[in-house]
Formats: sequence, structure tokens, C-alpha cells
Amino acid sequence: MKTKTLVHKTFAAIIFSVFLMKTITIQALTLDQLKRVDRIAEIHETAVDEVLKTSKWLEDVCLADGKDDECFAQLSRVNFFYAVDHDKKDERIKRYQKAIDAADKSLALNTKNITANFWKAAAIGKQGLDIGISKAFGNAPAMKKHLEIILSIDEKFEQAGAHRAMGRLYYELPGWPFSFGSFPKALEHMKKAVALAPEHYGNRIYYAQAELKHTGNKDLARPQIEAVLNMKDDPQHRIEQTEFRELALELKKKL
Repeated sequence: MKTKTLVHKTFAAIIFSVFLMKTITIQALTLDQLKRVDRIAEIHETAVDEVLKTSKWLEDVCLADGKDDECFAQLSRVNFFYAVDHDKKDERIKRYQKAIDAADKSLALNTKNITANFWKAAAIGKQGLDIGISKAFGNAPAMKKHLEIILSIDEKFEQAGAHRAMGRLYYELPGWPFSFGSFPKALEHMKKAVALAPEHYGNRIYYAQAELKHTGNKDLARPQIEAVLNMKDDPQHRIEQTEFRELALELKKKL
């Protein structure tokens, strides 16, 4: 018998690895099934085979129901994890496309599905970077559209993931007339991300980066950098932590 269950859970990224308490309505997935999906967020770096098994299983569940937007949204989430850790670019591009396709199935049923909007934005952003700079630029407006939908519904979703991703967009993109990059807007979004989810080290280090770039205020950037450098090792998120630490060390040189 199909059930509707209110579920609260967390995830970590971006343009990458992002986790936050959220409430979603599930039709095709039971609570136990959703727990299996959520577990992938914690083990994806060290249990690739389990991620693939979960992807195949969840795809069957979604297709059997066919009308549950949240099921397809969660499939997009799992497929993103299956893509992000692969070491070959061509294979990542294919796997990101599977995440995008699953999100599109969800959004065809519900354009406001927050999970589908988030993971589609993440997947098209990462895929664009792998394909090339022109593709990344071309994907930026679509990413922005999906992130704006998320911000209009729940700014805290995925540990302020939409603010974090939007901040990265504004930071990395060139400004007018080439694109919509803006250091002031990047800083604005990263400040909000830290205020909403200070426990996410990505929020902290990207805020420090934006602060140094836009205002040069070392006093505001320093505690964020030190927090990242002093974070406890998490073997399940080694790749993500390595990225944050490397950026923190780079920024510390500027202090």
C-alpha cells in the first residue's frame, strides 16, 4: 500500500556535496526505502558498488510507479553521486546526464520539486565544467533558474546549498557583457549560506574566498579559513574535505 511520509534528512555539494534537514512527501517510497537512498549521501565516496545498486533499484521503483515526482528526484540525487566521484571525464558526463534525465522526469510531474531542481542544477553545472567552458557558460542561466526556484521555497535546503551554488556561480562567471558574474552578489549569497548553515565547511571557505576577493577584509575571512583547516577528518568525505583544505591553504597565504 502506498504511503505518504514526512521525512527529515541531510546532505552535502556543487557544486558539490551538500546536506540539510528537509521535509518531503513520498508516495512510492516507504520510510525504509528512503533511508537506503539517504545512506548513499554518506557513503558515496567509499561504496561505489552500493551507489550503483541503489541507482538501479530506485530506477525500477520509480518506473513501476511512474507518477511520483519525488522518487525521480531522489533518483537524480543518487545518479549525481554515482557521477561525481568517477575519475574519467567521459564517464562522468554520461552519468551526469542520467541525473539530469531523472530530474527532468520529476520536474515534468512537478516543476516546483525542490530536490529535482537542486540536483539538476548540480548535475548540469558539473557536466558543463567537464564538457568545456563554453558549455559551462551556456548552462549557467539554467542553473540560476533552478536555484532561484529553490530559494523561493526553502533557503535552508541542503545546508543552504542553493545560496552556496548561486554564490559560486556569481564568483566564477565573468561579468557583463559576457555573463552575469558579480563579486558583490557572490559575497551576498555566501554570507547567507554561512548564516543559515555554518556547519557546512564549503559555506565557510567559499565565504572567505568571496570576502577576500570583494572587500579584502582579512579579519572576517581568517576565522572561516581556520575553521576549515581545523575540521575533523571524515573518511567518508575525503574528496570534499581535501578540496576545502586546499582552498583554505591557498587563501591563508593571502593573510
